[in-house]
Amino acid sequence: MEGDPEHEFFRNGMLANNESWCVVFNSFTKLEQVYIDHIKKEMGHDRVWAVGPLLPPKDDDLIGPTNCSGSSAVPAHEVMTWLDGKADDSVVYVCFDNWVLG
Repeated sequence: MEGDPEHEFFRNGMLANNESWCVVFNSFTKLEQVYIDHIKKEMGHDRVWAVGPLLPPKDDDLIGPTNCSGSSAVPAHEVMTWLDGKADDSVVYVCFDNWVLG
């Protein structure tokens, strides 16, 4: 309902998302291609990326694959190399909540 604080918070967040330069999802394209294409169409640009699943490497292995529900769009070591090449304070870090099924 309009005027409800929770509704207004959600609405304002959605409006801010629509004004964003890009959209990043912790998912992978093969799983959600239809939805990613829809968002690109709605946003009016191609700056919509599925960058996951990105997981921390196991046993300090920066080169080995990280698998969870499929392969990542970008290998973890390539992401780390890219980040290492950027100047300090020039990259926005986005953390997707991680959880484990037991």
